[in-house]
Amino acid sequence: EFMAALLNSFLGSANKISQYVLECRKMGIDVLPPDINESGERFTVNNGKIRFGLAAVKNVGSTVVKQIIKQRNKKGPFISFPDLCERVDGGELNKRCIESLIKSGAFDSFNVYRSQLMNSYEKIMDNIANTRKMKMEGQLSLFDISSDSSTVPEVEISYPDLAEYDSRLLLSMEKDVLGLYISGHPLSEFEEDIKKSVTFYSSDLFVEEQDTQTVHNSISDGSFARIAGLVTDIKTITTKSNQLMAFVTIEDLAGQMEVIVFPNTLEKYGDIIKPELPIWIEGKLSIREDEQPKIIVEYVKPIVKGQSLTNTSENHFVKERNSVSYYSNNANNNYNAAQLNQSENQNKYNEVSNSYSADNKIKTDIVKINIPDKTEREIVNAVCSLIKYFEGTDPVYVYYRGRVNKKHRVICSATLLNELANLLGEGNVKYEKGDISAPVLDSKYNSFRQ
Repeated sequence: EFMAALLNSFLGSANKISQYVLECRKMGIDVLPPDINESGERFTVNNGKIRFGLAAVKNVGSTVVKQIIKQRNKKGPFISFPDLCERVDGGELNKRCIESLIKSGAFDSFNVYRSQLMNSYEKIMDNIANTRKMKMEGQLSLFDISSDSSTVPEVEISYPDLAEYDSRLLLSMEKDVLGLYISGHPLSEFEEDIKKSVTFYSSDLFVEEQDTQTVHNSISDGSFARIAGLVTDIKTITTKSNQLMAFVTIEDLAGQMEVIVFPNTLEKYGDIIKPELPIWIEGKLSIREDEQPKIIVEYVKPIVKGQSLTNTSENHFVKERNSVSYYSNNANNNYNAAQLNQSENQNKYNEVSNSYSADNKIKTDIVKINIPDKTEREIVNAVCSLIKYFEGTDPVYVYYRGRVNKKHRVICSATLLNELANLLGEGNVKYEKGDISAPVLDSKYNSFRQ
């Protein structure tokens, strides 16, 4: 009863519903799909199980749900789909509503495939509507109603001879109209491997706006993160240097979250980041006070059944970051400039990748970033995530809309400047080297348009 009430309190929030449905399953409480003869308007409890409410189905309004429940109470359960269409007012029970109920599985108890209903419901509804109209006009009924009968016989329907949809399509339909997978999950076959390897679920990172401090206090910004999920949406944007980066929505076993893929990473793993493909993602958490936490992606790998990721994978991940784009952010230690593996993009910036001993102490390098006034919001967010990712002790001056923000610190590196230049254009990034012995960065960063 408590969990049903909790679910009802979060109607309209798919992430929260997903989170608490997962909690119910962990507690051994079954959450059942909507059913035209069993569901109430909201989540209800029956025989120790929670039943999805009809009003929680997309495009199904409370008015038609009340009519459905009224007819059930008055004349008993619906015995078929045509019986439902006959007994409930067609003005409220429209085709859009019916299609959503079919996709949700609400008519599965009629023992008719969803594929069959999807290919016949419009014809059935049209026939019943025409019959109702003819009766009102005093014309002959198609159903041969006897003069002493007060009920209308069931409409005989011959459904098309079709096989049921693939299980993945059925789950996709449920997700479309319920906001979550309810009768199963596309990742279910990998669930045991996922449990062994992930460091977070999306529900661990999702917070309501008023509770942002909760996640910030319990999860460390910049910490290693590994998730597993399906790609459900990819939004690409073009940076100032005419390269693509992406904001990718990942669906895991508990809900959804967004990850950021910068140009170099997208170039490397773009062929793997495809819709509906189960993948492992490793990266670094980026937490800002005014946004949901995100993961900056560094490593992507397809999920293969029976192959869980272990700490060895994390060590590989850290090694890869060290060779490409990661620098220690311990403010109390001296910094050793790491030798960079040069990619094609890094070659064009003429990075000098010399190693330096602990005697060569870095004092203060300054990075100045100019964000043009008309820069897209996604680009601004990506710049902020980069600053968080390379957090260190070197000052950063961010010029934006006539103001300058000097509160951030980074570890100045060629990779950071590379990514910033990709996002904003080379003319909007300036590097000022302090009185130190350190790798010489390309002179193109020594000019800055203010």
